Amino acid sequence: MNSHSPMSTVARLSGFLLAAVTAAVSVFLALYRNAGTPLLADGIRALEVSVVLILLGHFVVVLAARTSGLQLGGDAATFFVLITTGTCMALVTAVQMAAYACLPADILSFSESHFVTNILQFRTGTPLYTPPGDNNASVYTPGAPILTYLVAAVFGQGDSLTAYRVVQLSYVILASIVATGVCDLLARLLLTPAEYRHRPLWLAAWWPLLFLVCFEPRFNTYNHSLHNDGLSVLVSMCAFWLIAKFALTRASWLIGLMAVLPAVGFLVKQNQLMWLGVFFIYLVAVGGVSARQIVLYAIGGSLFFAAAAGICYWLWGYDFYWWTFASLGSKKVAVLRIAQHLLQGGLYVVMALFAGWVFVLRGGTRAGAALWGSAVLVFGIQLYTSGIAWQSNHMGPGVVLAVMWFFVALLKVWPNQETSGRWWPIRAQEAVIALSVLLLLGSVGLFREPRDPVPPDFSRYVADIEQEFVGQTAEKVLTDYGTWVYLKDKVIMKDRGMSVAVHIGKNQPQINHAMLAATIERFQAKYYDKVLARQLDTEESTYDYQNRGSGVKSAILANYREIRRIPAVQGVTHWWPKHLVNEIVVLVPRRDAIIADDKR
Repeated sequence: MNSHSPMSTVARLSGFLLAAVTAAVSVFLALYRNAGTPLLADGIRALEVSVVLILLGHFVVVLAARTSGLQLGGDAATFFVLITTGTCMALVTAVQMAAYACLPADILSFSESHFVTNILQFRTGTPLYTPPGDNNASVYTPGAPILTYLVAAVFGQGDSLTAYRVVQLSYVILASIVATGVCDLLARLLLTPAEYRHRPLWLAAWWPLLFLVCFEPRFNTYNHSLHNDGLSVLVSMCAFWLIAKFALTRASWLIGLMAVLPAVGFLVKQNQLMWLGVFFIYLVAVGGVSARQIVLYAIGGSLFFAAAAGICYWLWGYDFYWWTFASLGSKKVAVLRIAQHLLQGGLYVVMALFAGWVFVLRGGTRAGAALWGSAVLVFGIQLYTSGIAWQSNHMGPGVVLAVMWFFVALLKVWPNQETSGRWWPIRAQEAVIALSVLLLLGSVGLFREPRDPVPPDFSRYVADIEQEFVGQTAEKVLTDYGTWVYLKDKVIMKDRGMSVAVHIGKNQPQINHAMLAATIERFQAKYYDKVLARQLDTEESTYDYQNRGSGVKSAILANYREIRRIPAVQGVTHWWPKHLVNEIVVLVPRRDAIIADDKR
């Protein structure tokens, strides 16, 4: 066997990648030891799983090298740094995500209470969408919570919040893998073999970095929690994989999948329906697609969406329409908020523009222009909807697409030939590019501190909340956020904080008082024996955010009296939003004035 045989290449790559991962794990452990942060047992298990996944992925990549004829040259050191650093950063993030997954209460993000409520409704046969006046439904379509529960139940963990979050994290991990596959398709389509040499090593370098981007703290804010966004980013990556694969193979069956995916995406989150239009524009722009195929796609895609929406309406009626369409349709578009999000994501916009300059403006192909234009269109649509919801997380999938294009465009400027002169200029160019990538990604918060992000005081906070339910009927104790306290008794609570906030948000012209009337009546009738409300005496309360005059907060204060407060969690640096771990006011009906101070 000569030194250039496929098996020799595989052996050399195996040793190279194993060394890079080993170095990453060593640096990772050193960071935690230096930070004085012990790795919890759950964190260790997550670390072991992460290492196995990374090694498995690298093994698959190495197998792909059998036919590539890859030879490791002088640029091996640059790849070693990229893979080692990216893997180490990914491991730190993985351990932090494992710490969040182990939380015993669904107050990690604003959406978790409704996410778990949807699961509870599905399990008990209760409608997922209830009358707006009940204020206990979600504004998202039901696909993500239902699928999450079904997957967890398959493993016998249908009652576990941790299992739900692990499934959620699995969506994001899969999204990073699919995104790596899209980078590979783009590189094979838009680059020459000489430019895309060292393909397996690029895949090994891209994967951990894209994993980090899928948890980007500003635009993929909620992907670590129970939120529709985790599955949504996976849908988006699969959608872009379809058009990249079509550009490379022109296989007709891919158009059939394009017709199906928008309906599936709609069931995950409404904004994923955008792919119905993006696919149509792409098929028209890419060329080589017959008018018959385009028309059949448009008809098929529309019918699949109509079927998905029709089934939901058949199951839940007008209530489904109100929560998923009418409630969001009442919001106004904030142009200044769009501009703000655009500027906040400026680095990612520059990445996308750089890729456009490389692949479109410098004599690119029609296929490349159609692909890049599709990514820009997705980013633009998500930027627009962020101005409706006033939330930058809408831009998460677009941010991942921008980084993917940037990674592939870098190969156009990556030194790819040895010169007859001195070697150090080429090595210096490689080092500058690699270091720039790492510094750019680190500057947007993708390098996380090697520490447990959940403060020890969180357990006290959860215990204090649970203590308020001891000796009480669960359905008579209302807490604005958190459904874990109702799981055991399978109680579907009304008057939840996030549902009330839908009617009174600053991003709609007028408060929807009609949808708050029933909630106000229940408080006036002192329906609840106890109410737990965060920051009720401040303008941060979701029952009347910024004191706009919802009437809900004033009804609580008029008919209930404070008996104590649960202190906020101490030591929190980041939460989504921090309001969820702030001080809680505990109240009882005013008719119970004879009750003693109720000291513990």
